[in-house]
Amino acid sequence: MRSVGAADDAGQRLQVCTKFDTLSRPIEVWAGSTTDTTRSSCDFADALLKRQQTQAWDDAARCPVQGRVQATRARACCTSATH
Repeated sequence: MRSVGAADDAGQRLQVCTKFDTLSRPIEVWAGSTTDTTRSSCDFADALLKRQQTQAWDDAARCPVQGRVQATRARACCTSATH
C-alpha cells in the first residue's frame, strides 16, 4: 500500500509504503521522498525509500528477537524500528 503526502516548498512529497504478509498483516513500513504522484505501488528499489519499521507475527505466542525466541502473549506482534 502506498500513500503520498502534500508537496513541500521544493516539490518533494513524503511517501509511505506498507508491506503485508499473506494474511494481510503489516510486516514492514517504508518511507521516503518522491515527486511521483502517479505510481499506484511502491518501488522498493528506490534509493530514497528506507525501511522504518518491521513487525513479526507469531500466533503461537512467540516473538523472534535477534535469533532467539522470546515468550509473549498469544497472537503476538513484535515491532522493531530504525531511525
